[in-house]
Amino acid sequence: IPFRPAAPLFPPLAISAALAAATGAAAQSAPPEPGVTTIDAENIEGVSDIEVTARANAEIRPDDTVIFGDVLRYNRELGSAQGEGGVRMQSGADRFFGPRMQYNTLDNTGVFEQPTFLLQREREARGGAERLEFLGKDKFRFFGAHYTTCRPGQEDWVLTAKELELDFEAEEGHATSPRLRFFDVPILGAPAASFPLNNRRRSGLLAPYYSQTSQRGFEVGIPYYWNIAPEYDATFTPVTMSRRGTQLKSQGRYLNEDFSGELRFEYLPDDKEFGSSREGVSFQHAHTFYPGLTGAIDYNRVSDDRYFVDLASQVRQVTIGNLPQDGYLAYSTAAGRVPLSAQIRVQSYQTLQDPLAPIVPPYHRVPQINFGASYNNLGNFLDSNLPLEYVQFTHPTLVEGSRSTVSPTFAAPFIRPGGFITPKLGVRHVSYDLTHN
Repeated sequence: IPFRPAAPLFPPLAISAALAAATGAAAQSAPPEPGVTTIDAENIEGVSDIEVTARANAEIRPDDTVIFGDVLRYNRELGSAQGEGGVRMQSGADRFFGPRMQYNTLDNTGVFEQPTFLLQREREARGGAERLEFLGKDKFRFFGAHYTTCRPGQEDWVLTAKELELDFEAEEGHATSPRLRFFDVPILGAPAASFPLNNRRRSGLLAPYYSQTSQRGFEVGIPYYWNIAPEYDATFTPVTMSRRGTQLKSQGRYLNEDFSGELRFEYLPDDKEFGSSREGVSFQHAHTFYPGLTGAIDYNRVSDDRYFVDLASQVRQVTIGNLPQDGYLAYSTAAGRVPLSAQIRVQSYQTLQDPLAPIVPPYHRVPQINFGASYNNLGNFLDSNLPLEYVQFTHPTLVEGSRSTVSPTFAAPFIRPGGFITPKLGVRHVSYDLTHN
Protein backbone atom coordinates (compact mmCIF):
# COMPACT_ATOMS: atom_id res chain seq x y z
CA ILE A 1 0.00 0.00 0.00
CA PRO A 2 1.51 3.35 -0.95
CA PHE A 3 2.18 5.85 1.81
CA ARG A 4 -0.47 8.25 0.40
CA PRO A 5 -3.03 6.20 -1.53
CA ALA A 6 -4.94 8.06 -4.22
CA ALA A 7 -8.24 6.66 -2.85
CA PRO A 8 -9.39 4.53 0.09
CA LEU A 9 -8.89 0.81 -0.29
CA PHE A 10 -12.69 0.23 -0.27
CA PRO A 11 -14.21 3.62 -1.20
CA PRO A 12 -17.89 2.65 -1.35
CA LEU A 13 -17.89 0.13 1.53
CA ALA A 14 -16.22 0.49 4.95
CA ILE A 15 -15.95 -2.73 6.98
CA SER A 16 -14.87 -3.11 10.62
CA ALA A 17 -14.84 -6.41 12.49
CA ALA A 18 -13.67 -7.48 15.91
CA LEU A 19 -10.49 -9.40 15.32
CA ALA A 20 -9.29 -9.36 18.91
CA ALA A 21 -10.15 -12.85 20.23
CA ALA A 22 -9.42 -11.80 23.81
CA THR A 23 -12.22 -9.26 23.92
CA GLY A 24 -14.70 -10.71 21.40
CA ALA A 25 -16.29 -7.25 21.11
CA ALA A 26 -17.18 -5.50 17.85
CA ALA A 27 -15.04 -2.54 16.94
CA GLN A 28 -16.75 0.83 16.82
CA SER A 29 -16.69 2.50 13.43
CA ALA A 30 -16.45 6.24 12.87
CA PRO A 31 -19.58 8.07 11.69
CA PRO A 32 -20.05 7.14 8.02
CA GLU A 33 -19.63 9.66 5.26
CA PRO A 34 -22.57 10.30 2.90
CA GLY A 35 -22.87 7.50 0.34
CA VAL A 36 -20.71 5.17 2.43
CA THR A 37 -22.07 1.93 3.93
CA THR A 38 -20.63 0.76 7.25
CA ILE A 39 -20.91 -2.80 8.55
CA ASP A 40 -20.13 -3.85 12.13
CA ALA A 41 -20.30 -7.42 13.44
CA GLU A 42 -18.37 -10.03 15.40
CA ASN A 43 -17.84 -12.01 12.19
CA ILE A 44 -17.79 -10.69 8.62
CA GLU A 45 -17.08 -12.73 5.50
CA GLY A 46 -17.43 -12.17 1.78
CA VAL A 47 -16.12 -9.81 -0.89
CA SER A 48 -16.51 -6.18 0.09
CA ASP A 49 -17.23 -4.86 -3.42
CA ILE A 50 -19.83 -7.55 -4.10
CA GLU A 51 -21.59 -9.25 -1.14
CA VAL A 52 -20.86 -9.47 2.56
CA THR A 53 -22.39 -11.63 5.30
CA ALA A 54 -22.22 -10.31 8.87
CA ARG A 55 -23.02 -12.50 11.88
CA ALA A 56 -23.54 -11.89 15.62
CA ASN A 57 -24.48 -8.34 16.70
CA ALA A 58 -24.47 -7.36 13.05
CA GLU A 59 -25.19 -3.79 12.00
CA ILE A 60 -25.41 -2.26 8.52
CA ARG A 61 -25.62 1.51 7.98
CA PRO A 62 -26.40 2.49 4.39
CA ASP A 63 -26.89 6.31 4.44
CA ASP A 64 -29.74 7.23 6.84
CA THR A 65 -30.92 3.63 7.32
CA VAL A 66 -29.66 1.36 10.12
CA ILE A 67 -30.31 -2.41 10.15
CA PHE A 68 -29.52 -4.71 13.08
CA GLY A 69 -29.79 -8.50 13.22
CA ASP A 70 -28.21 -11.82 14.08
CA VAL A 71 -27.33 -12.49 10.43
CA LEU A 72 -27.21 -9.75 7.78
CA ARG A 73 -26.29 -10.04 4.09
CA TYR A 74 -25.54 -6.98 2.00
CA ASN A 75 -24.95 -6.71 -1.76
CA ARG A 76 -23.43 -3.35 -2.56
CA GLU A 77 -23.95 -3.58 -6.33
CA LEU A 78 -27.67 -4.37 -6.06
CA GLY A 79 -28.21 -2.36 -2.87
CA SER A 80 -30.02 -5.32 -1.30
CA ALA A 81 -29.94 -6.15 2.40
CA GLN A 82 -31.29 -9.31 4.01
CA GLY A 83 -31.66 -9.99 7.71
CA GLU A 84 -32.59 -12.93 9.92
CA GLY A 85 -33.02 -13.34 13.67
CA GLY A 86 -34.29 -10.39 15.70
CA VAL A 87 -34.05 -7.87 12.87
CA ARG A 88 -34.42 -4.20 13.74
CA MET A 89 -34.54 -1.46 11.15
CA GLN A 90 -34.41 2.29 11.60
CA SER A 91 -35.30 4.46 8.61
CA GLY A 92 -35.27 8.12 9.50
CA ALA A 93 -37.47 8.38 12.61
CA ASP A 94 -39.38 5.13 11.86
CA ARG A 95 -38.65 1.85 13.64
CA PHE A 96 -39.43 -1.73 12.50
CA PHE A 97 -38.88 -5.01 14.37
CA GLY A 98 -39.32 -8.60 13.14
CA PRO A 99 -37.71 -12.00 12.49
CA ARG A 100 -36.83 -11.59 8.77
CA MET A 101 -36.56 -8.82 6.21
CA GLN A 102 -35.37 -7.98 2.70
CA TYR A 103 -34.72 -4.37 1.77
CA ASN A 104 -33.32 -2.52 -1.24
CA THR A 105 -31.49 0.63 -0.22
CA LEU A 106 -31.49 2.02 -3.80
CA ASP A 107 -35.27 2.31 -4.27
CA ASN A 108 -36.50 1.82 -0.67
CA THR A 109 -38.49 -1.32 -1.44
CA GLY A 110 -38.60 -4.62 0.36
CA VAL A 111 -40.46 -6.99 2.67
CA PHE A 112 -40.56 -7.37 6.45
CA GLU A 113 -42.07 -10.53 7.98
CA GLN A 114 -44.30 -10.28 11.09
CA PRO A 115 -43.16 -6.79 11.97
CA THR A 116 -44.08 -4.43 14.76
CA PHE A 117 -43.56 -0.80 13.89
CA LEU A 118 -43.35 2.73 15.28
CA LEU A 119 -43.94 5.59 12.80
CA GLN A 120 -42.84 8.90 14.28
CA ARG A 121 -44.35 11.55 12.03
CA GLU A 122 -46.62 14.54 12.66
CA ARG A 123 -48.94 12.08 14.39
CA GLU A 124 -47.09 9.18 16.03
CA ALA A 125 -48.53 5.74 15.19
CA ARG A 126 -47.63 2.17 16.05
CA GLY A 127 -48.86 -1.37 15.51
CA GLY A 128 -48.02 -4.69 13.92
CA ALA A 129 -48.76 -6.87 10.91
CA GLU A 130 -48.30 -10.32 9.43
CA ARG A 131 -46.30 -8.83 6.58
CA LEU A 132 -44.99 -5.42 5.55
CA GLU A 133 -44.08 -4.26 2.05
CA PHE A 134 -41.94 -1.18 1.51
CA LEU A 135 -43.28 0.51 -1.64
CA GLY A 136 -40.80 3.38 -1.83
CA LYS A 137 -39.80 6.36 0.23
CA ASP A 138 -42.39 6.97 3.00
CA LYS A 139 -44.88 4.47 1.56
CA PHE A 140 -45.86 1.18 3.24
CA ARG A 141 -48.38 -1.64 2.77
CA PHE A 142 -49.30 -3.86 5.73
CA PHE A 143 -51.17 -7.18 5.56
CA GLY A 144 -53.17 -8.42 8.55
CA ALA A 145 -52.41 -5.15 10.32
CA HIS A 146 -53.44 -3.43 13.54
CA TYR A 147 -52.81 0.30 13.87
CA THR A 148 -53.31 2.94 16.58
CA THR A 149 -52.13 6.42 17.52
CA CYS A 150 -52.68 5.84 21.27
CA ARG A 151 -49.77 5.79 23.69
CA PRO A 152 -48.24 2.44 24.64
CA GLY A 153 -50.34 0.79 27.33
CA GLN A 154 -53.35 3.01 26.51
CA GLU A 155 -54.84 1.38 23.43
CA ASP A 156 -58.30 2.94 23.72
CA TRP A 157 -58.91 2.42 20.01
CA VAL A 158 -57.29 0.13 17.43
CA LEU A 159 -57.87 -0.13 13.69
CA THR A 160 -57.48 -3.64 12.27
CA ALA A 161 -57.47 -4.27 8.54
CA LYS A 162 -56.90 -7.04 6.02
CA GLU A 163 -54.68 -4.63 4.13
CA LEU A 164 -53.45 -1.19 5.23
CA GLU A 165 -51.54 1.21 2.98
CA LEU A 166 -49.88 4.33 4.40
CA ASP A 167 -48.56 6.97 2.00
CA PHE A 168 -46.87 9.75 3.96
CA GLU A 169 -45.91 11.57 0.78
CA ALA A 170 -49.58 11.94 -0.16
CA GLU A 171 -50.45 12.12 3.59
CA GLU A 172 -53.21 9.55 3.16
CA GLY A 173 -54.00 6.06 4.38
CA HIS A 174 -56.21 3.35 2.83
CA ALA A 175 -57.60 0.27 4.56
CA THR A 176 -59.29 -2.84 3.16
CA SER A 177 -61.90 -4.55 5.40
CA PRO A 178 -61.17 -2.21 8.34
CA ARG A 179 -62.63 -2.79 11.79
CA LEU A 180 -62.53 -0.15 14.48
CA ARG A 181 -62.20 -1.64 17.96
CA PHE A 182 -62.90 0.52 21.01
CA PHE A 183 -61.55 -0.97 24.24
CA ASP A 184 -61.29 -4.27 22.36
CA VAL A 185 -64.98 -4.11 21.34
CA PRO A 186 -65.72 -3.88 17.58
CA ILE A 187 -67.89 -0.81 17.02
CA LEU A 188 -67.49 -0.07 13.29
CA GLY A 189 -66.64 -1.90 10.09
CA ALA A 190 -66.58 -1.21 6.36
CA PRO A 191 -65.42 -2.84 3.11
CA ALA A 192 -62.87 -0.05 2.65
CA ALA A 193 -61.89 3.25 4.20
CA SER A 194 -59.41 6.10 3.79
CA PHE A 195 -58.09 8.58 6.34
CA PRO A 196 -55.53 11.42 6.59
CA LEU A 197 -52.13 10.85 8.17
CA ASN A 198 -51.77 14.43 9.43
CA ASN A 199 -53.97 17.12 10.92
CA ARG A 200 -55.22 18.29 7.53
CA ARG A 201 -59.00 18.72 7.40
CA ARG A 202 -60.79 15.88 5.68
CA SER A 203 -64.22 14.27 5.86
CA GLY A 204 -64.34 11.08 7.88
CA LEU A 205 -64.66 9.51 11.31
CA LEU A 206 -62.88 11.09 14.27
CA ALA A 207 -61.60 9.29 17.37
CA PRO A 208 -64.52 7.95 19.44
CA TYR A 209 -65.01 8.92 23.06
CA TYR A 210 -66.64 7.28 26.05
CA SER A 211 -67.68 8.09 29.62
CA GLN A 212 -69.42 6.47 32.57
CA THR A 213 -71.73 8.55 34.78
CA SER A 214 -74.56 7.88 37.22
CA GLN A 215 -76.96 10.04 35.18
CA ARG A 216 -76.34 8.60 31.72
CA GLY A 217 -74.71 5.23 32.39
CA PHE A 218 -72.14 4.04 29.88
CA GLU A 219 -71.87 6.58 27.05
CA VAL A 220 -70.03 6.23 23.75
CA GLY A 221 -69.95 8.61 20.79
CA ILE A 222 -68.41 8.37 17.31
CA PRO A 223 -68.00 11.79 15.65
CA TYR A 224 -68.17 12.14 11.86
CA TYR A 225 -66.48 15.22 10.41
CA TRP A 226 -67.75 16.68 7.10
CA ASN A 227 -65.31 19.03 5.37
CA ILE A 228 -67.92 20.83 3.24
CA ALA A 229 -65.65 23.59 1.92
CA PRO A 230 -62.60 25.55 3.11
CA GLU A 231 -64.92 27.99 4.90
CA TYR A 232 -67.66 25.55 6.00
CA ASP A 233 -67.61 22.32 8.00
CA ALA A 234 -69.84 20.20 10.21
CA THR A 235 -69.52 17.43 12.79
CA PHE A 236 -72.23 14.88 13.57
CA THR A 237 -71.89 12.69 16.66
CA PRO A 238 -74.32 9.83 17.34
CA VAL A 239 -74.20 9.12 21.08
CA THR A 240 -75.51 6.00 22.81
CA MET A 241 -76.27 6.19 26.54
CA SER A 242 -77.24 3.00 28.35
CA ARG A 243 -79.70 4.80 30.68
CA ARG A 244 -81.05 7.47 28.31
CA GLY A 245 -81.04 6.19 24.76
CA THR A 246 -79.55 7.49 21.51
CA GLN A 247 -78.78 11.18 21.03
CA LEU A 248 -77.51 13.13 18.02
CA LYS A 249 -75.09 16.00 18.58
CA SER A 250 -74.18 18.27 15.68
CA GLN A 251 -71.95 21.26 15.13
CA GLY A 252 -71.70 23.49 12.06
CA ARG A 253 -69.14 26.25 11.53
CA TYR A 254 -68.72 28.90 8.84
CA LEU A 255 -66.20 31.64 8.20
CA ASN A 256 -66.27 34.53 5.76
CA GLU A 257 -64.38 37.77 5.29
CA ASP A 258 -67.33 39.69 6.77
CA PHE A 259 -68.93 37.18 9.13
CA SER A 260 -68.40 33.97 11.09
CA GLY A 261 -70.53 31.74 13.24
CA GLU A 262 -71.22 28.39 14.84
CA LEU A 263 -74.42 26.38 15.30
CA ARG A 264 -74.77 23.47 17.72
CA PHE A 265 -77.87 21.30 17.96
CA GLU A 266 -78.55 18.28 20.19
CA TYR A 267 -81.59 16.03 19.99
CA LEU A 268 -82.64 13.05 22.09
CA PRO A 269 -85.90 11.67 20.60
CA ASP A 270 -86.88 9.54 23.59
CA ASP A 271 -85.22 9.84 26.99
CA LYS A 272 -86.00 6.57 28.74
CA GLU A 273 -85.51 8.13 32.18
CA PHE A 274 -87.16 11.51 31.50
CA GLY A 275 -90.05 10.13 29.45
CA SER A 276 -90.03 12.53 26.47
CA SER A 277 -87.83 14.05 23.79
CA ARG A 278 -85.19 16.63 24.70
CA GLU A 279 -83.16 19.10 22.65
CA GLY A 280 -80.71 21.97 23.00
CA VAL A 281 -79.50 24.62 20.55
CA SER A 282 -76.68 27.15 20.60
CA PHE A 283 -76.02 29.73 17.87
CA GLN A 284 -73.30 32.40 17.74
CA HIS A 285 -72.85 34.78 14.82
CA ALA A 286 -70.70 37.92 14.34
CA HIS A 287 -71.11 40.16 11.28
CA THR A 288 -69.45 43.28 9.86
CA PHE A 289 -71.96 44.67 7.37
CA TYR A 290 -69.66 47.49 6.30
CA PRO A 291 -67.07 49.67 8.07
CA GLY A 292 -68.66 51.09 11.18
CA LEU A 293 -71.72 48.80 11.25
CA THR A 294 -71.41 45.51 13.14
CA GLY A 295 -73.76 43.02 14.73
CA ALA A 296 -73.79 39.80 16.70
CA ILE A 297 -76.19 37.08 17.89
CA ASP A 298 -75.74 34.75 20.87
CA TYR A 299 -78.75 32.46 21.27
CA ASN A 300 -78.99 29.44 23.57
CA ARG A 301 -81.99 27.34 24.57
CA VAL A 302 -82.75 23.89 26.00
CA SER A 303 -85.99 21.95 26.29
CA ASP A 304 -86.24 21.65 30.09
CA ASP A 305 -84.79 22.75 33.43
CA ARG A 306 -82.88 19.50 34.06
CA TYR A 307 -81.16 19.36 30.68
CA PHE A 308 -77.65 20.11 31.96
CA VAL A 309 -78.11 17.96 35.05
CA ASP A 310 -79.05 14.86 33.06
CA LEU A 311 -77.16 15.30 29.77
CA ALA A 312 -73.69 16.41 28.82
CA SER A 313 -74.09 19.41 26.53
CA GLN A 314 -72.23 21.71 24.17
CA VAL A 315 -74.70 24.58 24.68
CA ARG A 316 -72.98 27.68 26.09
CA GLN A 317 -73.93 28.82 29.60
CA VAL A 318 -73.33 32.09 31.41
CA THR A 319 -74.21 30.53 34.76
CA ILE A 320 -75.64 27.18 35.75
CA GLY A 321 -79.17 28.53 35.51
CA ASN A 322 -79.19 31.28 32.85
CA LEU A 323 -78.78 30.80 29.11
CA PRO A 324 -78.16 34.06 27.19
CA GLN A 325 -80.32 35.07 24.23
CA ASP A 326 -78.67 38.23 23.01
CA GLY A 327 -78.39 40.28 19.80
CA TYR A 328 -77.18 43.77 18.92
CA LEU A 329 -76.38 46.19 16.11
CA ALA A 330 -73.69 48.84 16.62
CA TYR A 331 -72.75 51.80 14.43
CA SER A 332 -69.93 54.28 14.76
CA THR A 333 -69.05 57.24 12.54
CA ALA A 334 -67.90 60.84 12.79
CA ALA A 335 -69.53 64.17 11.89
CA GLY A 336 -66.51 66.31 11.25
CA ARG A 337 -64.55 66.30 14.51
CA VAL A 338 -67.45 64.80 16.49
CA PRO A 339 -67.28 60.99 16.98
CA LEU A 340 -70.74 59.40 17.09
CA SER A 341 -71.81 55.92 18.18
CA ALA A 342 -75.13 54.12 18.52
CA GLN A 343 -76.23 50.64 19.54
CA ILE A 344 -79.53 48.80 19.79
CA ARG A 345 -79.63 45.57 21.78
CA VAL A 346 -82.15 42.92 22.78
CA GLN A 347 -81.15 40.65 25.65
CA SER A 348 -83.08 37.96 27.47
CA TYR A 349 -82.33 34.73 29.33
CA GLN A 350 -83.76 31.26 29.71
CA THR A 351 -83.63 30.55 33.44
CA LEU A 352 -83.41 26.91 34.47
CA GLN A 353 -84.91 26.37 37.91
CA ASP A 354 -83.87 23.77 40.45
CA PRO A 355 -86.90 23.07 42.72
CA LEU A 356 -84.55 22.61 45.67
CA ALA A 357 -82.64 25.87 45.06
CA PRO A 358 -84.76 28.34 43.05
CA ILE A 359 -83.14 31.52 41.74
CA VAL A 360 -84.54 34.92 40.72
CA PRO A 361 -84.44 35.31 36.92
CA PRO A 362 -82.52 38.35 35.66
CA TYR A 363 -84.27 41.24 33.95
CA HIS A 364 -84.61 41.22 30.17
CA ARG A 365 -83.63 44.28 28.14
CA VAL A 366 -86.07 44.59 25.24
CA PRO A 367 -84.65 46.80 23.88
CA GLN A 368 -81.63 48.75 25.07
CA ILE A 369 -80.66 51.80 22.98
CA ASN A 370 -77.40 53.69 23.49
CA PHE A 371 -76.12 56.83 21.82
CA GLY A 372 -72.86 58.68 22.39
CA ALA A 373 -71.21 61.84 21.10
CA SER A 374 -68.05 63.62 22.16
CA TYR A 375 -66.10 66.71 21.22
CA ASN A 376 -62.58 67.44 22.41
CA ASN A 377 -60.70 70.71 22.62
CA LEU A 378 -63.87 72.77 22.59
CA GLY A 379 -62.77 76.39 22.54
CA ASN A 380 -59.21 75.08 22.92
CA PHE A 381 -60.12 74.40 26.54
CA LEU A 382 -62.90 71.84 27.17
CA ASP A 383 -63.52 68.17 26.39
CA SER A 384 -67.21 67.21 26.27
CA ASN A 385 -69.09 63.93 26.25
CA LEU A 386 -72.82 63.17 25.87
CA PRO A 387 -74.00 59.56 26.53
CA LEU A 388 -77.72 58.69 26.22
CA GLU A 389 -79.45 55.43 27.09
CA TYR A 390 -82.97 54.05 26.98
CA VAL A 391 -83.80 50.57 28.32
CA GLN A 392 -87.11 48.71 28.55
CA PHE A 393 -86.91 46.11 31.35
CA THR A 394 -89.26 43.13 31.54
CA HIS A 395 -89.58 40.41 34.15
CA PRO A 396 -92.07 37.54 34.67
CA THR A 397 -92.75 38.38 38.37
CA LEU A 398 -91.04 41.63 39.46
CA VAL A 399 -91.59 45.34 38.78
CA GLU A 400 -91.20 46.25 35.10
CA GLY A 401 -90.55 49.56 33.41
CA SER A 402 -88.27 51.71 31.32
CA ARG A 403 -85.24 53.80 32.22
CA SER A 404 -83.90 56.86 30.43
CA THR A 405 -80.44 58.19 31.25
CA VAL A 406 -78.53 61.25 30.08
CA SER A 407 -75.10 62.15 31.54
CA PRO A 408 -73.41 65.15 29.83
CA THR A 409 -69.92 66.00 31.13
CA PHE A 410 -67.35 68.75 30.55
CA ALA A 411 -63.68 68.41 31.47
CA ALA A 412 -60.82 70.91 31.40
CA PRO A 413 -57.50 69.02 31.50
CA PHE A 414 -54.38 70.97 32.55
CA ILE A 415 -51.29 69.02 31.54
CA ARG A 416 -47.75 70.06 32.42
CA PRO A 417 -44.44 68.16 32.45
CA GLY A 418 -44.45 66.00 35.53
CA GLY A 419 -48.17 66.26 36.37
CA PHE A 420 -51.73 67.02 35.34
CA ILE A 421 -55.08 67.97 36.85
CA THR A 422 -58.52 67.54 35.24
CA PRO A 423 -61.47 69.42 36.74
CA LYS A 424 -64.70 67.81 35.52
CA LEU A 425 -68.36 68.82 35.75
CA GLY A 426 -71.28 66.59 34.83
CA VAL A 427 -74.96 65.94 35.30
CA ARG A 428 -76.57 62.51 35.60
CA HIS A 429 -80.29 62.50 35.01
CA VAL A 430 -82.27 59.25 35.28
CA SER A 431 -85.99 58.87 34.63
CA TYR A 432 -88.06 55.73 35.39
CA ASP A 433 -91.47 54.73 34.13
CA LEU A 434 -92.55 51.68 36.21
CA THR A 435 -95.42 49.20 36.06
CA HIS A 436 -96.43 46.26 38.29
CA ASN A 437 -95.26 48.23 41.34
